[in-house]
Amino acid sequence: MLLRSFLPLASVLALSVSPSWAQVPTPAPAKPADPPAASPTPPPATQSPADRLEELKRELARLQVEIQYVKERAASASQLLRSKFAERAFQVRAIDAGQSAAASVFNANVAPITTPQRARPFSDVESKSLHADVIMTVDGSTVTQAELDQLIAYLGTMPSPGDRPAMQQRATLELIRIHALMAAFPDTAKEARNNIATAREELGKGQDFDEVLKRYGTGPNMAHGGKVQITRYCPYGLAVEAAAFSGKEGEITQPVTGLTGMVLLHLGKRMAQEGSQDTGPSETIDARMIQVPYNLDQAAVDKQRGRAALGQVEIAVRNDEIMAMLPAMYRANPVNAKPAGDVVKDEPLQPEQKPKTGGDKDGKKG
Repeated sequence: MLLRSFLPLASVLALSVSPSWAQVPTPAPAKPADPPAASPTPPPATQSPADRLEELKRELARLQVEIQYVKERAASASQLLRSKFAERAFQVRAIDAGQSAAASVFNANVAPITTPQRARPFSDVESKSLHADVIMTVDGSTVTQAELDQLIAYLGTMPSPGDRPAMQQRATLELIRIHALMAAFPDTAKEARNNIATAREELGKGQDFDEVLKRYGTGPNMAHGGKVQITRYCPYGLAVEAAAFSGKEGEITQPVTGLTGMVLLHLGKRMAQEGSQDTGPSETIDARMIQVPYNLDQAAVDKQRGRAALGQVEIAVRNDEIMAMLPAMYRANPVNAKPAGDVVKDEPLQPEQKPKTGGDKDGKKG
């Protein structure tokens, strides 16, 4: 009886001291609501044509300012470079004829290479005083029409001669280079002419080639008995090539005005070469050469060659036709004349075309 009376009280105490896991769990927090959707951006207002035009004008003005700034910077830089390099010494490397290596290197203080001298027409005094056959002067050395005709005629015989203006420019460039040396060394150039003429006379009288070579030959290949090979575009010049390819085996040429000096050739065997995909068939001629340079001071010769190559020689021409034949760097601008008709290769005449009459494609009338 007594135990039963205490049971309800024990149950009440047990419930009051129960562990924490027996307690009722705290409910989870509610999920926050999604943020409201952003309202769509209203479309931009349409720009009126007048506003758009004003905007383009402002952009144009800005670009013009930038362009002007760039132009001023470029002009300033050009002027600075011009002032720095106008009198600056530079090196010119020349290759001597008959050698594959550079003969010498020299410093040349010349006029700015950006301003080559342009050719000028003959003065009234020059036109009246010079012989009618003189077409050009290079530092006072006279160039004749016969010299030009000879070179152009030879260029026309090459496997790939090129067009007519190219041949004319090649020939006049060669003559400028030769006469620039003759003008720079008039005394020794005259002596070279006299010596080579005397050598030709002695050979014509039957004297031994080796003995004549020892007396007069002073070129770079004389140590090898004067043995050379003449090819197209050889370093001795177009006139030397023309004399070699127009002669026959065993002949001795007349004195030739070459790029490096006065020349005599004793022609030997001619050998054909097949060429390559880029070049046509060619020929090589074995020869022996007696060469008398225009001057023996190689440094002085190289310096004068550099002047001619950079357009630092005075060129005067008889008329506009000759002016038009010069390479562009020597030519006075503008040139309105067409190249003169000097020497051209004969070209086959085209058969006369008869007018077509009506009919079908086989030539039959309908």
